[in-house]
Amino acid sequence: MIILGVIVAFLADFNRLRYGNLGALIWIGVTFFTFVFGLLYYAQFVLPKQGHEGWAEGFELLVRYYTSMSEKYLGGSGSQRQSAQRSGPRRRGSKKTKVKLTPQKLPPSFTNVRAGIVPGHKMITLLKGNDFSRAAGPGFVLLYRKERIDKIIDLRPQKRSQDVIGTTRDGIPVETNVSVNFRVQQEPARQAFDGLIYPIDKDSIFPISNFTSVDENGSIRYWDDQLAPLAAGELSNELSTYNLDELQHTSGEHSIKNEIKQRIQRKVSRIAAEHGLELMGVGIGHLKFPESITQQRIKTWQAEWQRKIEVKHAAGDAEATRRIKQARARAQIEIIERITQSIDAMQQQEDTNLTEIITLRMIEALEEATTNDSVQALIPQQVMTNLVLDASNQMQSWLSRQTGGESS
Repeated sequence: MIILGVIVAFLADFNRLRYGNLGALIWIGVTFFTFVFGLLYYAQFVLPKQGHEGWAEGFELLVRYYTSMSEKYLGGSGSQRQSAQRSGPRRRGSKKTKVKLTPQKLPPSFTNVRAGIVPGHKMITLLKGNDFSRAAGPGFVLLYRKERIDKIIDLRPQKRSQDVIGTTRDGIPVETNVSVNFRVQQEPARQAFDGLIYPIDKDSIFPISNFTSVDENGSIRYWDDQLAPLAAGELSNELSTYNLDELQHTSGEHSIKNEIKQRIQRKVSRIAAEHGLELMGVGIGHLKFPESITQQRIKTWQAEWQRKIEVKHAAGDAEATRRIKQARARAQIEIIERITQSIDAMQQQEDTNLTEIITLRMIEALEEATTNDSVQALIPQQVMTNLVLDASNQMQSWLSRQTGGESS
């Protein structure tokens, strides 16, 4: 516009009179107001917001854009020096803070025009000076004068874990880990009304932004890294109240491990609620003891199970002996019954040799007993052989007595 005013100042009308300074000012004014009204007209199409608020923010966004472009092209070297100074080395304590607080995870427009779109799963906290100003997002966010981005809060469910080293009540070291699942406190009524994916309670953002501490290394610990150390401390305290034998009973619905988990969840949940967070669950990993303790426990279990195995074997041997005796008695009874039946039948006939009949029936009974599957299943082969030998000896003894009686 300045160049246009200089050109107009040297132009003349049809009477060959130059426009001069007055003409230049008029042309500059007309051009300026045309540009401004053009911005006002297009401002209503810049943002999806409707009404006065969308028009005003769209106009401010256009003004910021043209201002940044003019600074870039008209004062490039000075702007670059200022940018280099702003991004220069920082103190050691604030290096990690830079990663968390600057809008590097947000669109570049927050740096260029101090406005942009915050993703649907994030929210930002803004400071004015050193004081909390407001929480903004998700969606389009326009930074007001003197506002700067403090923290970027992830609205999605979070999970953190930490290793734990503790000592049991009887002085045995134990290693494990604890995990926590949490999220920003939500307001279900907003989900039904606004259709938001993460209907967070905006009143919880302020305590979340202040939920910080410093760890043992001097680094800042932010809100999303606070609950895991709290749960780890509670778990270490809980482990010191139990001995090794009690901690070994970790199976079942009412195990010691579940009781510890429930107590930790109640304590950490109260602290989380005070800082705008909702604890969704706590998990405890496998308990690891020193190798020497583990080997000693294994030997103890082996001795116990070995004793139980020996008791079972003794009971099995006694049962097997009892069944063998029953089978032997049953076989002998069957042989005697068959011989008795044969004697009764032969006594009714004349000219029968009782000795031969008994011998034949004895042999037949032994053959049936040795070929019977049920008898073979109950009586081992060695026992069956001994049984046949006993029966054979008894039969020979009986035959010799019968023969001696007939000869006399």
